[in-house]
Amino acid sequence: MIFMKEKKNNSVSLDYLRMHHVDNLRIAMNQLKACAEETLKKIESEGVSGYYSCNSDVRRYSEKAWWASLALAELKRFEDRMEDEIDRAIGEKLEKLLLNIKSEPTEDKKE
Repeated sequence: MIFMKEKKNNSVSLDYLRMHHVDNLRIAMNQLKACAEETLKKIESEGVSGYYSCNSDVRRYSEKAWWASLALAELKRFEDRMEDEIDRAIGEKLEKLLLNIKSEPTEDKKE
């Protein structure tokens, strides 16, 4: 696992959070896959006569995968909003700068 924790103010970067949740998603999906494969083997070998757990790990692993996926989706949505907000703010500042430049008298106009 790669940790990308910023040392300044002990803050956690978006990259660190993304890596954390991607790792969690990968782990949960591999656990879910192993659990599913084990259950499928049991179904093939024992069929309806087998004993199946009412406390199967399938739900726990799928919930972990769902939470990690949700966190990644929210982080992406947050990143997109921040990019849009930054782009909007830069656009506004550039417009004001251009208006100021256009409204300033130039050397040619003074003469």
